[in-house]
Amino acid sequence: MPNCKKEETPSFFLVRSRRKTLSIQLKPDGSLLVRAPFASQTVRIEEFVRSHRDWIEKNREKLRQRPAPLPLTPEKEKELRRLTRERVLPRVPYWSARVGAVPRKTQISPALKRWGSCSSKGTVSLSLMLGEQEEDAVDYVIVHELCHLKEMNHSPRFWQLVESVLPDWRQRREKLRQAPGYVRPTVSEE
Repeated sequence: MPNCKKEETPSFFLVRSRRKTLSIQLKPDGSLLVRAPFASQTVRIEEFVRSHRDWIEKNREKLRQRPAPLPLTPEKEKELRRLTRERVLPRVPYWSARVGAVPRKTQISPALKRWGSCSSKGTVSLSLMLGEQEEDAVDYVIVHELCHLKEMNHSPRFWQLVESVLPDWRQRREKLRQAPGYVRPTVSEE
């Protein structure tokens, strides 16, 4: 009889919630986070993870090829904030007119893990890291967040709206994915 070794399941963290579908998220450190409905059987979850093994390995390889994050010193943070105020914020009104959505407030965010966000109250927050990004990548983030003022999700309608304003949004987003990031130094007790 042939050797029927069961395919190994990549290790993962599991979060169960009141959702209807399974999802896999690859964290920046290469670990996997799997989200599952409360009723999902462990066997089904493991099968789901194994079925996405190629995707997991391909994206882990992309992570390994990304440049290591740079330390964010207070001086660098101040410079990025200035660049964002001068280079990024003035672009918001231009894109706001094209999207047809005006934020109640636009602010610079200290976030290092996301380029932008949009609150349900109409506040658009743009990461200080945008200050040193290329204009087309900056414009993608601005348009993305402004489109959330009309569509507060990532539904097909949302992406159609983004595409109607920026037909090349995928290429712009890819530039951001290749951009080096920053990390705040941690203070450790000795």
